[in-house]
Amino acid sequence: MKVNLDKISIRAKGFLESPQYLKADLLEDFEVELDSSDKILTVFHKLNSDTIELIFSEALAIFSRNRTENELWKINFREFENFLRDENHLPAFEESSELLEEKLIKIKISLIACLIKKRMKADFAKLEEGISHWGNLNLTSRNIWAKDFLSVLGWELIFCNEDSLTVTKAPPGLANESLEFLFQKIFRQGVQGIPMKVVAV
Repeated sequence: MKVNLDKISIRAKGFLESPQYLKADLLEDFEVELDSSDKILTVFHKLNSDTIELIFSEALAIFSRNRTENELWKINFREFENFLRDENHLPAFEESSELLEEKLIKIKISLIACLIKKRMKADFAKLEEGISHWGNLNLTSRNIWAKDFLSVLGWELIFCNEDSLTVTKAPPGLANESLEFLFQKIFRQGVQGIPMKVVAV
């Protein structure tokens, strides 16, 4: 997405011109360091040719420090855009906030996916194997996999059937497309057939 660089805030322009948390050689979108209580200590991001994504990744690296995963889910565009403003009454960008919000959601989920993988540690290989054989798993095995995976997220599985996961403790406002994108970012492979519809109770 191209933006009018003459119309962005000085603060946003500074993140673009002198990124402090850029690591060009990263394999993942983000590198996350957590403390003993799973609060974010530092975030680094990889080089991105998209101007807005680079600005947002750099700002999110700063904005997300000392936050937990649950707090990351709650970050909204208005709060984030206010962080990028030079003055309260001047918007940071002149472009459509709807398009910018979509960008922020994807970048935020990419960061959350990297945080989750960091927290999974040794469990990641087992969960990745389960998802790669999803089509061959019976209903009991699918429920065991879903329970193990969702416990890493801090959500609780009530039931997994053919087309939906019924859960508690999911982030408010989680959309099905966001869940699919989260799965793709964590496991980096096709997730067809996995129930993406989330029923929160």
